[in-house]
Amino acid sequence: MKQVKFTACISFAMLLIGCASIDVQEASNPNTTKTVWPNGTKAAIALTYDDAVDSHLDVALPALDAAGLKGTFYVTLDRYPWNHRTKEWVAAADNGHELGNHTFNHPCKASLPGREWVDPKKDLDKYTIAQMIAEIESVNETLSKLDGKQVRSFGYPCSESVTSDGSYYNAIKPLFVAARGVYDVPYVEGDIYNIPAYGPEGATGEQLIAYVKSVVAKGGAGSLLFHGVGADHLKVSAEAHQELLDYLVAHQDEIWVDTVVNIGLYVSGQ
Repeated sequence: MKQVKFTACISFAMLLIGCASIDVQEASNPNTTKTVWPNGTKAAIALTYDDAVDSHLDVALPALDAAGLKGTFYVTLDRYPWNHRTKEWVAAADNGHELGNHTFNHPCKASLPGREWVDPKKDLDKYTIAQMIAEIESVNETLSKLDGKQVRSFGYPCSESVTSDGSYYNAIKPLFVAARGVYDVPYVEGDIYNIPAYGPEGATGEQLIAYVKSVVAKGGAGSLLFHGVGADHLKVSAEAHQELLDYLVAHQDEIWVDTVVNIGLYVSGQ
């Protein structure tokens, strides 16, 4: 068996709360202990962008395109930039970026400290698993009509999965090939429905690069979770984001940068 190592760093309530290492078993080449990533690279990195904010289209996407890199945009369909700039998001998908499912309402748990901002109608504590899955399936249908894709990944809003009647973590598995980090589900070896994410609000380029280096050192896979880039909420500066992209381009011989859906497909052997 060969192994994929994931470096786990999840951001919750704007604080980095934990790091771990996860081994993902793959049924090939039993004499090696590390994944043979595409084109001889040493690690895989996914660049992910949450909530369909304007700075994704205005700053992040042009920077990615200029660098020749592909990202996963976890779009929330009730957001103004999504509804008023839909054609631009679809154009991004046509250019090889992923439109990942980040639900319609972005439900989060209002019961947690500092969550006064959660709309009562979008309170995950009041959702049922069935309601959550119905919303997620509806978003999948909408996205498929727009980008023509039948396979994509999921990003848990607020990195949470527990509703009024339990976690919807298992219920999403038939709907996606992979999902990015959820803090309320324990890490399990080989779990591509809880791929670790590093949420770098306010991080410098040096800090972003340091995270990437840590993933490369382990020969595994990791993801970066961005909200605003140069503007909007929970932002990192455009300069820090660009510094990261420049580093990734300069090290393409050792780092495979791709969408979450493509990394998920690779790890699962599909």
